[in-house]
Amino acid sequence: MDEAPPELMDALFESAEEYGLTLSTPQQVDVARTVASEPVGLHAGKTVEEAFERHGLRRPPRGFGSTVIARWQAHAKLPSLLDILLEYRQWAIDALSAEHGGKPKSEETLRNNLRAYLPKRAHVEARTGRGETDIYIPELDAVIEVKVWTNQSTFDKGVEELTRYIRTSKPTQAFIVVFGDRHPLPKIVDGPDQELANPRLLGGLTVPVVVVIFEVDYPSKALENDKKRLKSGRA
Repeated sequence: MDEAPPELMDALFESAEEYGLTLSTPQQVDVARTVASEPVGLHAGKTVEEAFERHGLRRPPRGFGSTVIARWQAHAKLPSLLDILLEYRQWAIDALSAEHGGKPKSEETLRNNLRAYLPKRAHVEARTGRGETDIYIPELDAVIEVKVWTNQSTFDKGVEELTRYIRTSKPTQAFIVVFGDRHPLPKIVDGPDQELANPRLLGGLTVPVVVVIFEVDYPSKALENDKKRLKSGRA
């Protein structure tokens, strides 16, 4: 049987002390093994709660599971969903720039591409009831809004729609992934290399905004073109 990760054991012990829970060492080992069996990127407070129930333990207090996961991620430096989205950003720039030629395709096409990239066994639903551009990950209770930048007004409308969804469905995490072209650059970033735009506080959630700017040409040629634009004053 797989060993329980020591960082997760520490996180369980520290969190149990904070919340006034009494867990024997065997119980901590059982819970830790069950939580650690989930794929990286899908660890969430809900995973901890389900592990308690699976081993016949009383459901822990609200917030306990999230505290355990946060401590474990900090101790073990595990990737969060935001980390995975940032990894996807770089992969998409490298793999899709030539295909897209600097002009992002439909939101549905890119949403499906992101969905396929997400970790295996992440039972991702393509729709949340708000439209085809959303990805919902039940294990994390996380929603990802996918947008192709056209103008500020369209982006703001998408933000308003996401805000309404957060207020009514109350997910624990929400993200916006914006695809755009280098020219013109989306107004929410200062340059094509900026990974994150300013986060949005929507319905009580802090929502990171990951920005994917496709290269017009292959990276080396795009850099050369940028230099030419700067010299000519057309940047």
